[in-house]
Amino acid sequence: PVSSLGFFGPEPASHLHVLSSLETLSVWDLQQQAGTCLARHDALRREVDMLGEEEAAAGAGDGIDYLVGCQYCPATQRLYLVAGEHCGTLHLLAVEKEAVVALASLRGGGGGAARGHTSD
Repeated sequence: PVSSLGFFGPEPASHLHVLSSLETLSVWDLQQQAGTCLARHDALRREVDMLGEEEAAAGAGDGIDYLVGCQYCPATQRLYLVAGEHCGTLHLLAVEKEAVVALASLRGGGGGAARGHTSD
C-alpha cells in the first residue's frame, strides 16, 4: 500500500517518488509515455549502512526501522529521504540514481518515532 507520493524535478515535475507502508521507495520517470520505474528500493533497512565503525562497535542503533518522507531540493536538484529508528534517531539520505546514500544521523533528539517532516 502507498503511504505517500510526491512529484519532483525541474518544472514541470518530471519524476514521482512513492513510499509504501512496507518501507519501500520507488522513483519513476514521468517523461516516458507509460512512466518508467527508475529505481525500486525494497530493502532499505539492509541496503543503507547508517553506522560508522565506531558507532557500530558501541551498539549505537540498528539502522533504518521506518521511512518518514521525501523532499526535493531545487537548488541541489536532489531528492532526500528522511528515515528513522524506533529509539528516536533520524537519518537524512540522498536518493541517487543507483543507490540511497546516508548523509547524516540525528541521534539523541527524541525518544520515539518521528511521524512526519516539513521543510521550507
